[in-house]
Amino acid sequence: MRRHGAEILRFCLSVLGDRAAADDVHQTVFVEAWQGLEGCKPIEKPRAWLFGIARHRCLDAVKARRRWFGRFSPTDDVSKLDVPASFEVSETFEISETVEISHRTTALAACVQQLAPHARVAVLLRYEEGLPYAEIARMSRETAAALQTRVARALIALRACLKKKIEVLR
Repeated sequence: MRRHGAEILRFCLSVLGDRAAADDVHQTVFVEAWQGLEGCKPIEKPRAWLFGIARHRCLDAVKARRRWFGRFSPTDDVSKLDVPASFEVSETFEISETVEISHRTTALAACVQQLAPHARVAVLLRYEEGLPYAEIARMSRETAAALQTRVARALIALRACLKKKIEVLR
């Protein structure tokens, strides 16, 4: 957990977009990993194994959230994301450039959240976590080619979404 805990939590937060849900899934991942170690053969790539568990638990949480909101009407708009600016203003940036980057970061996060859960997970594992398609394929039990196709289609959707959001900002 010391070695991979922060990146697993960041991944869960990226997929779920909700800190409380991400914390729950993060804890579940390491509890399941601990329980899975008993009677298990040595794990060649523990990071990939943990991301595989995290992927499945995040998808479970997305399904549970979808079922919940299917039964109950939310009191506020769930589609709005609370995405803080994740960078500090430095002396080299003009204020307008800083605001522009902040808007783009927020728009990208919102667009990523609009992707279907399986596409979102594939994109985040590939680009945020930097995992190769072969490793993602092993943990998701899919082919690398299928993942590449899913990510390529998701990137097209992300570009279109970003283009719309940035045009609205201008």
